[in-house]
Amino acid sequence: WISKIIKKKHTSSVTCVSWHSNNWLLATGSSDFKCRIFAANISSVDAGVKRKFGELLMEVDVAKNWVHGLSWSPSCASLALCAHDSCLHVIDLEGQEVG
Repeated sequence: WISKIIKKKHTSSVTCVSWHSNNWLLATGSSDFKCRIFAANISSVDAGVKRKFGELLMEVDVAKNWVHGLSWSPSCASLALCAHDSCLHVIDLEGQEVG
């Protein structure tokens, strides 16, 4: 494992994270009501991945409250998030260029 910090694009506290099953995408939820997906690949380890470590790949603002939890679907084609208002939102990533 290699420890690195992703400090970009967060304007408030990160409240939750979820790793994609390929281990080079990281979803974060925060108290600014946003869900972000970052590239978390390490070029010396993850050959063939063209994304730069820490690159913001997607930012969504579907929850109108703090994001408290994130979970990738088993197929990794969607990302579920739960918000402070007890709502569950599902982001369909099928066909979108995320990774």
